[in-house]
Amino acid sequence: MAVSDYQPEESDAPLRGVDFPRLEYVFLCCPIGGSHVPRLEAGAGAKVKVLDIDPNFEYYPETYGLDQEAWTEILEAVTVIFPNLEAVTFEDKAKVYPGELERFAKRLPRLEAFDYSSVVESDVLGRAV
Repeated sequence: MAVSDYQPEESDAPLRGVDFPRLEYVFLCCPIGGSHVPRLEAGAGAKVKVLDIDPNFEYYPETYGLDQEAWTEILEAVTVIFPNLEAVTFEDKAKVYPGELERFAKRLPRLEAFDYSSVVESDVLGRAV
């Protein structure tokens, strides 16, 4: 699944009417410019227990794929779409506002494992390192 920069209606359309009765794992790709997490049909997201996030960090030149505003939107959407997450992992570097990860974790009451070791909390705006 990938976040997008499309209008929500366009981004959600391919998943409309599709049921995922055994969906427990999602790998969320976060390309540059995206901040809308596609919505799953009612109930499907509630079954997801494990979420891996690819923040799209570029190593040459070192650049974060998304800025803090985009991450605020994405993390808020994740807690609404996948309210029963038990494990979340950031697979690469990301930059979020200070306190954002703590707020995210508090909104997920079943969260047991949260690997954000590669995430930087910073007030310095933008995607630059």
